[in-house]
Amino acid sequence: MDKKEFEEKMLNLKKEIEKDNAIIEDLHKIGFSIESPVIERIFYYHERLMEILAAEVGDRATWIEWFIFENDWGKREYEVVIDKKEKKIKTFADLYKVIVTK
Repeated sequence: MDKKEFEEKMLNLKKEIEKDNAIIEDLHKIGFSIESPVIERIFYYHERLMEILAAEVGDRATWIEWFIFENDWGKREYEVVIDKKEKKIKTFADLYKVIVTK
């Protein structure tokens, strides 16, 4: 998978997760707990989407999950060492470089 395709798929994944998170918030407001089968199914769906994308791009070290959950979609600007240099990971392009380099 090339960088452009990866960036497009990551953007689509982000949109889907954001939509689903809005649904989860609404469900929570009407009494659904985070452990409810409906919400657990949404999280399961997210995990499968990330696994599929990871397999397509060759992300064996779960960098996609790290970028989404730990680095908050790049907002935290965590650094990774690439080619003996620390690099802030802020964008999907940055993430792609980590995946194909590491």
